[in-house]
Amino acid sequence: LLVFSMARPVLQGDFGKIREGTLDVVAVLDVSKSMRAEDCGPRGSRFEMSKTALLQSLPDLAGNRLGLVTFAGKSFPQAELTEDLQALEFVLKSWVTVDSAPSQGSNIGMALSEALRLFEENKRKRVILFFSDGGHVHPENLDGILAEIGIKGIPVISVGVGSKEGAKIPVYEEGKFKEWLRIDENEVETQLNEDLLRKISQGTGGKYIHLTLTKTLKGVLRDPVVMGARTLSGGREIFQIPLGLAIGIVFLGITLGRRTTPARFP
Repeated sequence: LLVFSMARPVLQGDFGKIREGTLDVVAVLDVSKSMRAEDCGPRGSRFEMSKTALLQSLPDLAGNRLGLVTFAGKSFPQAELTEDLQALEFVLKSWVTVDSAPSQGSNIGMALSEALRLFEENKRKRVILFFSDGGHVHPENLDGILAEIGIKGIPVISVGVGSKEGAKIPVYEEGKFKEWLRIDENEVETQLNEDLLRKISQGTGGKYIHLTLTKTLKGVLRDPVVMGARTLSGGREIFQIPLGLAIGIVFLGITLGRRTTPARFP
């Protein structure tokens, strides 16, 4: 009971917000060409839906630190961990586009490794927020980095964008549609790879969410299982109950354990 009370159990309730100064998040944003696929409803491309969801999450992270990594064939750190979320909003809106990371393809292992590099060793909860359609052309380095992230206790929240049915990738020129992306004269079609995204989350103690028009990130950012109860306000700590029971048992043991020794006279 004493050990249980020291774990600070929390009775789950309505967790309203993230506590200030308790959380470091690195957002990893896929900017490969497949993110141009327009299978996300009125919000258009996978990339625009990802960027919109991240921008909408910024108020929830107020008072905490956020970093940003973009990736395609290689990774690029757009911003170190910072509490200046207005500056990050400007970066997202003005600088981050499809192909804003070097090289072609999608190297998820390198992207997660870059995200891990941005974190500092401190007492804050650390979380990776990973936006992608799951395209991955360099699988050889993924398992090792997932193991390292898991050992460090950093959950990865994988946010899947796109449809499982797949879509073609448009190519625009001066804002006008030109053609569908082709490789070796064949039009490319890209599907959401949920299996890989689930593997990433499950291997790190995180969570997978398929981002749609009806799903936002607020629910997952307030999930005490992923974020940790100490990071969230709301709910109610109940460590007093097992602590009180433990103290009661100790006194009961002392009382029942007493023995009366008869006096002895020479």
